[in-house]
Amino acid sequence: MTLEQTDLFELNPPAGAIHPDTSHQAAESMKPFVKPIRQKVFSVIAGMNGATCEEVELHLGIKSGCASARINELVNTYRVVRDGGKRRKTTSGRNAIIWILTNKEGLSATMEKPKRVKDERRPLDNQGAPATHAPTTK
Repeated sequence: MTLEQTDLFELNPPAGAIHPDTSHQAAESMKPFVKPIRQKVFSVIAGMNGATCEEVELHLGIKSGCASARINELVNTYRVVRDGGKRRKTTSGRNAIIWILTNKEGLSATMEKPKRVKDERRPLDNQGAPATHAPTTK
């Protein structure tokens, strides 16, 4: 069995040569949403001066697979996001990478500048992790 070789930097990679038809259907159904979600993920990371995958998920209300896929695109295809070298605890208590912009502008020639999202960051606890409850006001 031989597999077709795909371009490593293809913007909309195929579901794969050996995946079932449902994977291809799912990949096709996501095409109109990938770019807008990628731009929102970029904006969250930029707006928070770094974010974990979980923080992006919680901020945008998207699933882990979607958030991590868009972050991977921003890291590997567009090269506008990178591992910031720091870690922050997730809600499960595990360490997670804090993704940051690769440079001050956070742009490359291959990606148009996304619109920034309104700053709706969740409050952080005293260790820099997202708080599990809303702060009370007095």
